[in-house]
Amino acid sequence: NGKNWSSAGLAGYEIYSFAIIQSNIFVGTGSNGVWRRPLSDFGISSVSLTSPQPLSLKIHPNPFSSQTTITFTTPLREFADLRIVNLLGAECGRLFSGTLEAGEHTFTWQASDFPAGMYFCIVRTSEGIEKIPMIKE
Repeated sequence: NGKNWSSAGLAGYEIYSFAIIQSNIFVGTGSNGVWRRPLSDFGISSVSLTSPQPLSLKIHPNPFSSQTTITFTTPLREFADLRIVNLLGAECGRLFSGTLEAGEHTFTWQASDFPAGMYFCIVRTSEGIEKIPMIKE
């Protein structure tokens, strides 16, 4: 269950990353190197990978003057974080951070206190990250 790696011969190692490539698992152990074992050693005969579902992130209007509406869809009940950042990556607004039910979600960014320019809308979920540029006129 990912709590320890003793059955894999990695007890006491700090695990930083892992990847499955073809029929092998690779485990990055920091300063101790990379460990590789065939999946068959763990009784795994095949791995099915699924692609993340797109969030269908939309901004309307874009460009905008004082406010814009952000819409996206989550396929499952999951944690989501919605932020607006400027070109330097500084946060200009956190519109939502919490658990959302599956379905379409709509938020409005009131941007009248921000200067004209380019911003980015960033949505993070367990499925990944989507980012869209936004232009305030």
